[in-house]
Amino acid sequence: MTDENNQYEDDNTTVEASSTLTEKFRKNLLISTLPMLVLLLTFVGLASIGKLDIGITALSSVMIIIATIAAIGIQIILSRHAIGNIISRLTIMHKKMDTIAEGDFETDITDCNPNDEIGAIGDVLQKFKDHAMEKALLDEMLETTNEMLRRNSALIEESIMYARKIQQNTMADRDLLSSRFKDHHLIWNPRDLVGGDFFLCYELPNDDFVLIIGDCTGHGVPGAMLTMLVSAISSLVMYDLDFDSLPDEIPGRVLSQLHHHMQAALRQDSGKKEASDEGLEACVVYLPKGKSKIYSAGARHSMVHAGLNENNEVQEIIMLPAEKKSLAYSRYDSIMEFESYEIDLTLYPRNLFYSLSDGVVDQVGSEIRRAYGKKRIMKFIEDNAHLSPKEQGAILANDMVIYMGDESQRDDQTVFIFEALQE
Repeated sequence: MTDENNQYEDDNTTVEASSTLTEKFRKNLLISTLPMLVLLLTFVGLASIGKLDIGITALSSVMIIIATIAAIGIQIILSRHAIGNIISRLTIMHKKMDTIAEGDFETDITDCNPNDEIGAIGDVLQKFKDHAMEKALLDEMLETTNEMLRRNSALIEESIMYARKIQQNTMADRDLLSSRFKDHHLIWNPRDLVGGDFFLCYELPNDDFVLIIGDCTGHGVPGAMLTMLVSAISSLVMYDLDFDSLPDEIPGRVLSQLHHHMQAALRQDSGKKEASDEGLEACVVYLPKGKSKIYSAGARHSMVHAGLNENNEVQEIIMLPAEKKSLAYSRYDSIMEFESYEIDLTLYPRNLFYSLSDGVVDQVGSEIRRAYGKKRIMKFIEDNAHLSPKEQGAILANDMVIYMGDESQRDDQTVFIFEALQE
C-alpha cells in the first residue's frame, strides 16, 4: 500500500509541475494580448454610443493595428525568453548527464526550479542517477568480493595440492610393492584432490611383509587427515608387533591394535558425548617370507581371490571373509578381536587378489540409477583375470567412466590388484 501511495504522490507532483509551466505560458499570452483587448473594447464602446466620426474610426483602426503588432512583438519576446530558458535548463541537464555517464556520480542533476515539467524530469533523472550509483557501488563491491574469492580459492587449491603430495608420499612405496608381488596395479582416485582411501605397506625386520588397505570416514580434507593418523598409528603397530605370534594371527592382531590406538587418538574411549565418531574400514594382508601362503583379515573390507590354472583359465573366485565391524568409532569397545584367514598359493599356478573401496562398488551410474555393485565386480574378474593387473585396471577404469556417464563421482575410489609370488 505504501508503494502505491508513493506512486500517486509522484503522479500528483508531475501534474502540479505541468500545471505550473502551462500557467506561465497563459500569463505570458495574457500580458501580450491585454493592450489589444483594451483598445478593441474602447473602440467598440465608443462606436456603440455614436460618438465616433469617420476620422476617429480610421484612427482607432490604426491604433488597433499598432496594438496588435505590439502584442505580437511582446508575445515573440516573451516566448523567445521562455524557450531560451527551457533550452538553457535542458542543456545544463544534458551536460550533467554526460558527466554522470563518465562515472562522476557526485553531480546533482536536480533542476534549479523543481516546480515545472523540466524540474520534474530532473527529479526523475536524479532518482535514476541515485539507483545507478547504488548499482555501481554494488558492482564494485561484487567485483572486489569475487577477486578476493579468486585469490583465496587459488591459495586453497595450492595448499590442497601440496597436501595431496604429502598424502601420496605417506602411501605405500611403489618399489617395495614391485619387489614383493609378481605384478600389481593401483588406481587411487580421490573424489577431491585428497581423500580418505589409503594403502600402506611395511617390510618387517624379519623380512615379512604387511599390506594395509582401507577407507576412512568421509573424503576430501577430513578423510585425508584421518589417513595421516592411520599411517602414523600403523607404523606404531608394526613396531610393537609380536613376531612370535602364529602367522595366521598377525592380520587380526594388526586390526585389533589399529582399532584400539585409533579410538585412543580420537578420544573415543573417553565416554564423552562430544567425542568424535569417525573410523575406517580396512583389510590387512600378511605375506611371511619363504612361505607360499597369504594371511588376511578384514574389518568390513573384503578382498577377492581368483585362482587360475596352467592355461590361464579362472578356476575359482571367492570373496575372502571380513568381520562386520569397523575400526574406531565410539560405539565399539576399545578391545575387539578379528579373525585371520589363510590362502594357500600352491593350489593354483596363478593367484590374483583384488581390493576395491566402497567408492567403486557403491558408485551410481547415470543411465542405470543403481550402484556398480559386487556382482558386476565379480563378473569383471571372471572375464578379465587372465590379463595382467595393469590391463585389468585399465579396463575397469574405462568401464567405470562409461558406467558413471554424467553422474558425478560420489566417493573416493581405490582399486589394488596384485598377483602373488610363490616361493
